[in-house]
Amino acid sequence: MAVTERIRLLILRWRKGQLTPEERKELDSWYDRDLPENLLIDENTTEDSYRQALLTKIHAQIGERNISSKSYSKIWLRAAAILLLAASAVLIIFRYSGVTNHSMPLLTVNGNTTLVKRLVLPDSSIIWLKGNSTISFPQKFDRRNRLVTLHGEALFEVSHHSKWPFKIRSGNFTTTVLGTSFNIRTGENDDDYNIDVLTGRVQVVRSRQGKDDDIYYVKANEVFKAAEMKVETVPTEEKKIQRALLTAGTTYDMDFDKVPFEAIMHQFASKFDMEFEGYTGEYKACTITADLTGLPMEKALKILCLSINATYKITGNKIKLTGGGCF
Repeated sequence: MAVTERIRLLILRWRKGQLTPEERKELDSWYDRDLPENLLIDENTTEDSYRQALLTKIHAQIGERNISSKSYSKIWLRAAAILLLAASAVLIIFRYSGVTNHSMPLLTVNGNTTLVKRLVLPDSSIIWLKGNSTISFPQKFDRRNRLVTLHGEALFEVSHHSKWPFKIRSGNFTTTVLGTSFNIRTGENDDDYNIDVLTGRVQVVRSRQGKDDDIYYVKANEVFKAAEMKVETVPTEEKKIQRALLTAGTTYDMDFDKVPFEAIMHQFASKFDMEFEGYTGEYKACTITADLTGLPMEKALKILCLSINATYKITGNKIKLTGGGCF
C-alpha cells in the first residue's frame, strides 16, 4: 500500500500544525483504512513495544532522537509504518513465506498398517491417517497459513477459514485449500502423488527447480494424477464407489436418512471428540434426514438443533442441548 503524494503533503501539513478541518478529516479517513496484510507483529510483541521500536527506526531515518511515542498521534504512527515498508526498513515484523513457525515444535504421528487413525488438528480440522503413513504439524498454526507435511495417504476434512489457507506438503507438491474434503495418496516419487476431491476445490502446485511451477485446480468429483499431470472427472456411476473406498474405516460420511437422533449424537460425539452433557432422552422420538458430510462441527450442530427446534451451548468438549423435541 503506497503513500500517495497527497497523503505525504497532508502529513507534512499536520506536523507543522497547518491542517484545515477538511484536511484533517481526509487524513483521518486514510488512517482508518486497513494496514497492508504483510505487516504482522509477533504474538509476543506488545503494542507499546511495537510502537517504540517503530519510532526508534523513524527517528534514525529523519535524524530525530529521544522523542516519546506519546507525542505522536495515530496518524503519524500509520504514516511511519507504511513509509518504512516502502523503504524496506526492517522492524519487528515477521514475514511468513508459506513456512511453518519454526519456534513451535512439530508433532509427528505415524499411522497403523491395519487401522485408520483419526487426528483433530489445532484448527479443528480432521485428518484420517491411513496405512503406514506419517504426518507432521505444529502444536499451534501460525497466522499466515496452516501447514502440514504428509508422507503416505490421508483423508482430510479441513475447517473453513477464508483468510487462513491450509497447506499440505509432500515432496515437490503443495496442496492449498480453504475448507474442503479430499484424499491424498503419495509415494516415494512425484509420479505417485494423487488427489481425490470429495467437496470444495484445491490448488496443486508442483515446484520445479529452475523452471516455472506447475499449477492445477481440482474441484469436487475430480482427481489429479501426477503420473499424467492432469485432472480427470470421476464418472457419475463411479462416484459412490470412489467415496466408499476413500472413506472406509472413518466416520467421514454423515449423510443421514431418517436416522434416530440419538444415533446421530453418538456418531457426532465420536467424530468430533465431544460429549453431550445432561441428555436424558428428550429427543428419543426424533429422526433426522440431513447431509452433514464435510461440515465443520459447529455448523453441523446448528443444523441438527434446527431440525429439532433446540438450542445448544458448548463448554470445552461438552455440548448441552435445551428445548425442542419431537412428539
